[in-house]
Amino acid sequence: TYALEIEKPSGFVPVYQNNGNITEYMDEEVYTDVSSKYCYRTYGVSTDSDTSYSNIVCLYGDLDVWIPTAFSPNSDGLNEGFNPVTRFLRAYDINELENYELTIYNRWGEKVFDSNNPAESWDGTYLGEDCQVGVYMYKVKITGIDKTRTYKNGTITLLR
Repeated sequence: TYALEIEKPSGFVPVYQNNGNITEYMDEEVYTDVSSKYCYRTYGVSTDSDTSYSNIVCLYGDLDVWIPTAFSPNSDGLNEGFNPVTRFLRAYDINELENYELTIYNRWGEKVFDSNNPAESWDGTYLGEDCQVGVYMYKVKITGIDKTRTYKNGTITLLR
């Protein structure tokens, strides 16, 4: 028996297990909790229950950014915050805050949110108060693991 595992923040977790003789596997999953690289390893278990692990192989890719067009911070558990979803983001490091920057403005151009942490979402508030339902402008700067920078701006609709 052998298995393929992917490394996540909590450690390696299985993505495929095989009891036969198939020697290839295509992982088509998009993991939202793996942001800067995909690291895999395989392990085999012999009939004596001895386990052998392979070397770890890491794959890097081009930066992908998905930005939602609306969110609804209304405590229903769905779409409660706004933040871009990224894949192959340059690893977040407190010493490298220039790798990510998200800023949100209201219709009068007043900054209502900014963050250097890609895990932090805007919850639709400003100074502890709920913002009005409406359209807000965002600007985002993101650095990929290949150190190329991507700049995006657009609008986000806040619904309740």
